[in-house]
Amino acid sequence: MPDDHADWYEPDVGRMIEPRQRWVLACPVLKLDTLTNSHRLEHAPHGVIVFYGTQVPAGSGAPARIQTCLNFAEQFAEQMSHVLNMLELSSRAEERDDDQPRNDS
Repeated sequence: MPDDHADWYEPDVGRMIEPRQRWVLACPVLKLDTLTNSHRLEHAPHGVIVFYGTQVPAGSGAPARIQTCLNFAEQFAEQMSHVLNMLELSSRAEERDDDQPRNDS
């Protein structure tokens, strides 16, 4: 990215951009179906994780550097998807438990 890239944005967005940033990669954290462990298009993602750096990643040539970043981002996003899905399942189980009548004798 060029040195003046932060100036390309509206002021409220530009102030959140690291001026020394030289690359950026945004990865959606997909909401996986618990039965199929796959993303269904009707589900919005949990959010987006943004990776950026102030130095170009090491590697011989742009394709290798890009692939390195993609591999790390994919692994991170996959793990976060699993964590968020487990939290959601736990919350649902707790809600079901809270809805059950108590047998307090």
